[in-house]
Amino acid sequence: MRRTARISLLLSLAACSSGPAADPFAATQGPSWTAIGLRPGLAQEQAWTETVSFLKARFELDTVSHETGTIRTAWTHDWTGQVDRGYRVRATVRFYQSDSKAVHLLAEAQRLKSGAWTPGVDSVFSEMMLHELGTVLGKKTG
Repeated sequence: MRRTARISLLLSLAACSSGPAADPFAATQGPSWTAIGLRPGLAQEQAWTETVSFLKARFELDTVSHETGTIRTAWTHDWTGQVDRGYRVRATVRFYQSDSKAVHLLAEAQRLKSGAWTPGVDSVFSEMMLHELGTVLGKKTG
């Protein structure tokens, strides 16, 4: 319930700031990862545990591989509170041994068009994930 209220607030703010309802989806050619810096003193192992707990509380998890440092949610068609079988989003978080001060987020969206999924990004979903993971782990670094 809390997640739905937060999403509704984000969607309302986006609509108010942009005038007529802007489409948050934009087609992309490839993935765009964003680093989220870990707060001082947060070890990567604790960040892993907190990230899994955060994602598990909000989404169905598709992949949790400590060995590869990958956590991926399943595609969801109802993240806004309404089911749309022609639109889906998912998030992937990567932990790299070579970067112990950040995790990397990929927030993906896809729209069904002419029977094929068009890859892209949903600006509202991406900002929500950055904000919420940043709150859990630290802050966005770029």
